[in-house]
Amino acid sequence: MESFDVSFVRSDGKSASLRLFSHYTCICGKFSGEGKSEFVALLKDDISTGDVSVVSRLPFAIATAASLEVLLDIPGRSVIIFLLKLGYPLQGVYKLNRDKDWFVIENVLGTGCTK
Repeated sequence: MESFDVSFVRSDGKSASLRLFSHYTCICGKFSGEGKSEFVALLKDDISTGDVSVVSRLPFAIATAASLEVLLDIPGRSVIIFLLKLGYPLQGVYKLNRDKDWFVIENVLGTGCTK
């Protein structure tokens, strides 16, 4: 599978990006409270209000318990964010860090594509 970038761009120009290498990509952290769930919740809310846009060459969606089954049945490739523990390739593991009022996504191998 070829890699490609997905960026989340706020209306004020701040962005966070990651490169997808596999079917599954992980955003992790050592501790609870680092902002992973908050990041997903902010994306969900801010995408719906237009305050964040997603730059991706594939369709993008955030799954909920109610929408996961429908999203997984969509034909073709798409990017779906959902909270789940799975196996990931090492190059597809990222750490989420807070940067004042936004986030920075860094690849644990040091090759991430953050802005």
